[in-house]
Amino acid sequence: MTEVNTRRKFIKQIGLGTAGLVVVPSLLSAFPASAKGVNNLPRSTPEAQGVSSEALSKLFDAMDASEIDFHSIMVMRNGFVIGEGWWAPYAPQYKHSLYSLSKSFTSCAVGLAINEGHFTVEDNVTKFFPELLPAQISPNLAAMKVKHLLTMNTGHKTAPNLAGANWAKTFLDTPVEFEPGTNYVYNTSATYMLSAIVTKTTGKTALEFLRPRILEPLKIEGADWEVSPQGINSGGVGLRVRTEDIASFSQLYLNKGKWNGKQLIPASWVEASSKSYWDFKTNPFGGSSPKEKDDWQQGYGYQFWRTKHNGFRSDGLYGQFGIILPDENLVVAITEESFKTQQTLDFVWDILLPGLTKGKLPANSAALATLKDKQDALKVDFKAGQNSSPLAGTVSGKKIVLESNTLGAKAVTFNIANNNCELTVHYDNGDRKLNYGFGKWELAKNGKVMYKQLPFPVPGLPDVSTEVAGMATWKDANTLYLADRPVETVNSDSLTVTFDGSNVKLALLNSVVEARKQKDPRPELTGKIA
Repeated sequence: MTEVNTRRKFIKQIGLGTAGLVVVPSLLSAFPASAKGVNNLPRSTPEAQGVSSEALSKLFDAMDASEIDFHSIMVMRNGFVIGEGWWAPYAPQYKHSLYSLSKSFTSCAVGLAINEGHFTVEDNVTKFFPELLPAQISPNLAAMKVKHLLTMNTGHKTAPNLAGANWAKTFLDTPVEFEPGTNYVYNTSATYMLSAIVTKTTGKTALEFLRPRILEPLKIEGADWEVSPQGINSGGVGLRVRTEDIASFSQLYLNKGKWNGKQLIPASWVEASSKSYWDFKTNPFGGSSPKEKDDWQQGYGYQFWRTKHNGFRSDGLYGQFGIILPDENLVVAITEESFKTQQTLDFVWDILLPGLTKGKLPANSAALATLKDKQDALKVDFKAGQNSSPLAGTVSGKKIVLESNTLGAKAVTFNIANNNCELTVHYDNGDRKLNYGFGKWELAKNGKVMYKQLPFPVPGLPDVSTEVAGMATWKDANTLYLADRPVETVNSDSLTVTFDGSNVKLALLNSVVEARKQKDPRPELTGKIA
């Protein structure tokens, strides 16, 4: 089974849909703001761009005080960054999983390919894959066009599940119950088909195609994008870029496709992408909020959502946002792990927008200094406990032999010294190690790891390379709590270790499961100190 499908299976298993979808002072010297790939955008004071520093401070305060797990934010007005922050251990130079925000980049690739004459929005989807078509082509499949993929009006009753040896064939084999254009269904597989069409007609993946046309002019460096078994970018999910890259991409669309005086995307494509092609009567993902309060009922364009306040946005699961408000000349890029994404948008609408004016505001050095202090002090909330326990000296360095388990872990060792805990998990094929600072985030000494090579594998989540930060605390004298933050992904993981004499229990908890108050699919591990 592919990574995309196992991730969806995991999300479905814990009761989520697939659509919804900072730097603390101790890390500042290690991760300077001038790191490669960041600080490409011009900066300005908020007041110079007609924004109150107090409003930005209130926004940061509200975000920081909420239960939402924010990772980063960048606010731009008139083309200048006026507010930015990363909740440690997340930092400016790290890429971040975008989930469905990836769709807007795919839409961009489609628009550029169309502009270069490779195909049109009126082309039939069947035209591109004659070798993959079913023996019997239904009238509805025959009528499906590129524009229906873009607007998610493909005619499917439910979105096809990308599976099998060839995802495009799976899509084409799925029954199309309605006439295309008459039924909206959020459809990540449709975005994959757009990516496949770009590759089929240009000979390049969407990422390769975008690189010289968009990524390089915007100085978006190091982007990566997961692929299908055919090597085609998954299109609807799987792209990773930095927060500043989200802001740059959003600013490009706010500029109607122009960057540094050059038209990178046709203005007509930006206009077509940002208008709605469907009048929602209810939230397509459920819920009972009235339309005027629900940003998911404002309309859907070419892989962009409409928003309140006459704006549009790129949007990914757990709250990855590129918010574009032409009337206010404003861009807001946000990364987070949230199950209350409307609340995030409401922070922007209710706190930030009232602080905007059309002209410049008088300089306010005191308010600006307060804002900078808030930005620099952001960090992920942590379950407070003690930095030490009398038990630490007893268990440190001792191998804990685990009973047989489905994860294949044979033993664990905790080396605790110098306000640090090094966890080693022993497997038949080698050891996995991570570092945890007591009361502070500590990066893994072995650098980047693969997501599935965290101390204990997390089922259904993408296996991508990422830096990992860890923090430790003693919840009580006999209970050690370790938190893992793979900082180039959205989700996090934790381990609670309970010592009872020579007996040890290890309980794993993924952040998605924790937020849903459900049981982690991984087993509780038990063992004895050797």
